[in-house]
Amino acid sequence: MTKDGYLGIGLTAPVAKLHVAETSTGVRGSFFDQYSSDTLGSSTVWRKARGSVSAPSAALSGDVLGFFGFRGYTSAGSFPTFSSAYVQAVAAENFTGSAQGGYLQFGTAATGSASNA
Repeated sequence: MTKDGYLGIGLTAPVAKLHVAETSTGVRGSFFDQYSSDTLGSSTVWRKARGSVSAPSAALSGDVLGFFGFRGYTSAGSFPTFSSAYVQAVAAENFTGSAQGGYLQFGTAATGSASNA
């Protein structure tokens, strides 16, 4: 854990709140197992609020609720600042107690491009 509260697993200089690096050629990734007699499976939940931790406020139309981005290391010696492909969930309306519409957005970068549309 760094003094800024960043946690690195498999590396000493994390660049985000949780940064995991894998160098194994064996099993890769993360696994979430659920063993129970009900119908529910494992879950990972991304949450979005405006405001602050002590005074959160509702998500607004157009807010990205969660994002999965995919980036490859380049011949320039770094990871790009954009994602070559992504999936994100977006708020379709201002969130209230009875209205929480959303949609999924998929994006890709064209072959030979250094940005996504």
